[in-house]
Amino acid sequence: MAKATDSKHKVYPSLYRKLVLTFSVLTLVLVSIFWTVIYKAEEQMEIISLHHWLDTEAKRYQRDYVFFGEETIPPNTAEFSSYWSERPHPAWLNSYQKPGYFKHFIENDDKHLVAIEHPSGVGYYYIVFNDHADDYLDDYEDSLHLYTLLLGGVATLLTLCYGLYFVRLLAKPLSQIEEKIERLTPDNPGVTVTARYKELRRIEESLLQSQLTTDAYFKREQEFHQFASHELRTPLMVMSGSIELLARMDVLPTVGQKAVVRLQQASHDMELMTDTLLLLGVEQIEPHHYQSQSLPLALEKQAHWLSSLFSRHQTALTLTSNSQYTVNAPTSFVTVVINNLIKNALEHGSGTVDITLNNDTLNIQNVKAANESECSQSNSYGYGLVIIHRICERMGWILDIKNGPDHFIVSVKFTNRIEQEPIGLV
Repeated sequence: MAKATDSKHKVYPSLYRKLVLTFSVLTLVLVSIFWTVIYKAEEQMEIISLHHWLDTEAKRYQRDYVFFGEETIPPNTAEFSSYWSERPHPAWLNSYQKPGYFKHFIENDDKHLVAIEHPSGVGYYYIVFNDHADDYLDDYEDSLHLYTLLLGGVATLLTLCYGLYFVRLLAKPLSQIEEKIERLTPDNPGVTVTARYKELRRIEESLLQSQLTTDAYFKREQEFHQFASHELRTPLMVMSGSIELLARMDVLPTVGQKAVVRLQQASHDMELMTDTLLLLGVEQIEPHHYQSQSLPLALEKQAHWLSSLFSRHQTALTLTSNSQYTVNAPTSFVTVVINNLIKNALEHGSGTVDITLNNDTLNIQNVKAANESECSQSNSYGYGLVIIHRICERMGWILDIKNGPDHFIVSVKFTNRIEQEPIGLV
């Protein structure tokens, strides 16, 4: 129950926001890739165009040099400057001593050039674009940028629209299912199956079937609680009254008197356990069931009574109390916890049962009997520990069980708490 309550109040991330974030990141990545591809494509197209022009001029010069020699007309002087390494030339061309296409940066300008072996076989021949002559593609680039911007904007907008549509396609039905889950309470009508998709319809149908099943269980539990509250308490009251009448009779033999004592004890145990189980079965314990009780007095009373009840056992009780603690809880809960722990220790232990009460913490330790040494922690005390677990869980008391090789130690820390909100049945 505690884990379910913690899970209810824990803040979990929103699936809708997760989808929006995922699609936003995906869109950003795709748009970035798109623009990167366009930019690289433009750059490569410009380089290819420039290299093609340089290559055309270089081949033309090599072809004409065969016929005209040094009288060959150089490349278009309006667009290019040409130099021979064996004639005067700019010093920065000396760094290019192999054939190929190059880009040289001079101050704020970049120059594209090609270096070829001179047709005469001596040195290198350089064809260099004049200043800004290699910017002839600027108008084309501006036009390409404009169309790319429009196309990229449209593609980005379509991607965002599709992303929002896809997110809503998933998030809206899920939010509707979430609203229906919040209405899964006994006082609300059943879930209606309205989803348009078969996967979501199966979820809603499962929710509807679960609600019907839960309502049936809840109805049976309410009926059982009502029947048990009336049909068990009435005969218990009759039995208690009849036993009191028998106890006042002086004509009963000794055997009969002992039988009356056992009947009184059995009736008291039945009444105590009935009250405990009925309180555990309600959704919220009403305040009038809480009573302030002296924990040392309650422990001393039950220990004295159980010690006399188990007087024929070979197990003895030792009680050490250093507490004036007052616990605010239903009387039956405190009594059942103390009784069950001590009874279990007496029934399943040997030697001495050590009981210690320190402030609000009760510790009970017993030596395991020979036939109990191989029992597991979960079943060594049978159903007694199950009831104690339920009570401690309901009241917020801390139960600690240590199952050692030779000893069994149980401690309960009683804390005062008034239920402020309904607690789900466990």
